[in-house]
This record gives sequence, structure tokens and C-alpha cells, in this order.
Amino acid sequence: MLQSWYQKWLGKTPATHNDNLITNINSTSELALEVRNLSFSIAEKDLVQQANLTVKQGQFTALLGPNGAGKSSLLKLICGDLTSAQSSQKVKIFGHSRQQWPARELAQHLAVLPQHSQLSFAFSVTEVVSLGALSLALPQNALLQLVHQSMQQTGVAHLAERAYPTLSGGEKQRVHLARVLTQLAHAGRQGLLLLDEPTSALDLAQQHKVLRLCRKLAQQGVAIVVVLHDLNLAAQYSDQIVLMNNGKIVASGTPTEVMTADTVSATYGWPVKVVPHPELSHPVVMS
Repeated sequence: MLQSWYQKWLGKTPATHNDNLITNINSTSELALEVRNLSFSIAEKDLVQQANLTVKQGQFTALLGPNGAGKSSLLKLICGDLTSAQSSQKVKIFGHSRQQWPARELAQHLAVLPQHSQLSFAFSVTEVVSLGALSLALPQNALLQLVHQSMQQTGVAHLAERAYPTLSGGEKQRVHLARVLTQLAHAGRQGLLLLDEPTSALDLAQQHKVLRLCRKLAQQGVAIVVVLHDLNLAAQYSDQIVLMNNGKIVASGTPTEVMTADTVSATYGWPVKVVPHPELSHPVVMS
């Protein structure tokens, strides 16, 4: 029933004519994401100012910064949830501007896990995860196999028949993570996954399990961009840290390069100490 509803929805999605749409999505570019001089304002408030960011295939990038720094706004500009006259031209995904991508093809290569996912219908967990396959046009058996695999990866396979509204906040987050994994199933090394605070409702063990999964995806070639508030989790799992404040990128580089006591203290307005982890060697922030 739900699958037929998906197909009706896809059929009603208007096809727009654009002579600039790419016809061959294969790219030799090692850059999964390139953002150049991207700015965005609302009511004279600068949410993002002259942002420059590159993410390579297989690179795990963490976006950090205090509340209101512009992290979520930057993520929304990258995926198109926020737009301006120039924003789509200043964001390139696998070497092509976002406006050049046909919508269905882009959905197979770019997946987004937002900070809040609103869904009040009593869909089962399996049906919610199946939403990720909207652009894949899979036969039913292949779809169910893929959905089950994604649910196993995020530890929610045992919830397959549960009604989504009955789940806890953390369980819902892991269900939606399974949904975006399903969406990128055919992307290969040309996958870009954007996650906005995916660990916010998770307990300690689940936080590490989710980030370990993202780390594994990066090792398989998927580019990961994740907004986090936990500085130490970011330092442990990421290859690149991008630190934002007041809409600007104030530092970017490896965890060791960015997470110095002076930089973190100045950005967050709070004194901290930074020491190396005794076993893993990544920086650890102590306040």
C-alpha cells in the first residue's frame, strides 16, 4: 500500500526542463563537495558568511560551533533546503553544481538526515525505511532485502513491524539513519551523507555505534558531513573538523590542528584545556 503511494507521489512530481542538466553523472573529481564563497541572510541577519568548504570522497567531516553558529544553516544550503539566487551555483556535488543534477539522480547520491524528522502517520518502521528507496525503483523483493540490511546496520531490525510513532526519540533517529543508508545504497563511492546532530537523542553506546557506522561508510568511500555538539566525539571519529562561529568558518583542518585550547576557548567563550587521549592520541577537550 505504502509502496504504491510512493509511486503515485513520484508520478506527480513535475519534471522540469533544464538544458544544463548533466547527462553523465560519473565524475573523476575526488571532491564530493565543494562550497565557494557561500553566504545567506534572513531579515538582515547573516546566517552564513563567505563559507568555503571542500570534502573529499571517503572523508569524515565534523561541523562544530556554539549554538547559532550557522552549522545547520550551512547544511541546509548545501542540500537545498535553504536557497538564494546564487547558492545552487556555489555548491558543487561531485564536480557539478546542484542545479545541474536531475532530482532523481541527485537523491541517489546525496542523502540528508535532518535534526528533526516529523512523521505522525502510523507507518511501520519497515515502511519508513523504505522511503529511502523512492528514487531507486527496485522490485519488491530487492527493496525488502535492502531495507532489512539497512535496519541491521543501525540496530533497528528488531523494530521492523513497530509503528513509528511508538518509538523513543533515539530509536526514531536510528530508523531515519537506516532510511538514508537505503537512499545511498547504489551510490558506490559517489555518495554524500549530511547528518544534523544524529547523536543528540542517543545514549553513550548508541552514539559511538552511529559514528562508527559513519566511519565505516567513509572508509567505503562515502563522504560524511555531520553536525555535532560533542567536541570529543568529533575529535575521535572525524578526519576534518570545520569550526564555525557567528556564521563564519573560523578554523578547519585535522582535529589536532583545529582543537587547540586557544581556538576552542575563543570560539565557545569558555576556558578549556586540551590533552591527547592516552590511547587513541586524538585531542580531548576538558572544561
